[in-house]
Amino acid sequence: MNQPREPKGAPGGTGGRFRENPASGVSGLPGLDMHVPLNIAGRRVAALPVGSAPLDGCPVKSQPKEFFRLDRGRPGAVAFRDCLKSIHETKYGKAVDVHPVEDYEDCDLYVTENGRTGFALRGDELISVFSLPGEHGGDAAVAQAVRQGARRLDCYDIGGGLPAFYARHGFRPIARVAWDDEYAPDDWPAVLGRPDVVAMAVTDNPPESVPYTDYDSALEAARRAVDA
Repeated sequence: MNQPREPKGAPGGTGGRFRENPASGVSGLPGLDMHVPLNIAGRRVAALPVGSAPLDGCPVKSQPKEFFRLDRGRPGAVAFRDCLKSIHETKYGKAVDVHPVEDYEDCDLYVTENGRTGFALRGDELISVFSLPGEHGGDAAVAQAVRQGARRLDCYDIGGGLPAFYARHGFRPIARVAWDDEYAPDDWPAVLGRPDVVAMAVTDNPPESVPYTDYDSALEAARRAVDA
């Protein structure tokens, strides 16, 4: 691997390190094998630094964030799930889907060093985006997710907020699913109303008119939009 490294004896003990991460091209990060220990949610886990992503076109209050990809396996999945424990206590927290630990074992999990902002990737599907109060890290999380391969998602349309938020990062509405009380999350706050679910994808060919359909068909439509 012919990646440029810092010379031996470089200041700050950086001699021998890659000048760029061979995987991401992010300057100043260690090489592919340079995993680091993180203490998040009271747990010690191994992770790989992946850097930060540009926040072009995002609100001024959005804060850039350095992310780490947790090593796959039970410890990382449990730590990620623990990071999400308090999200449902926030005003719009119920709009974040929190999955069982077993689901996260099959995902690529990304968090900031303090564990207060993160997201999960299930293939090219973005799930469980979160940023706890005071972090202003939502845009940083989605920008990084797209950089890591996120191309589709579904979200609640609460006053247009989430679809507009994801649209800043290239996602377009593909299909809608009307609210169904039978599938409402437990303890859903009445103040959030009965919003549609919107399936979105990164695509150059979104539908001119977004159709209503059932949930499974909406997800399949987003999947097809990515492949188109």
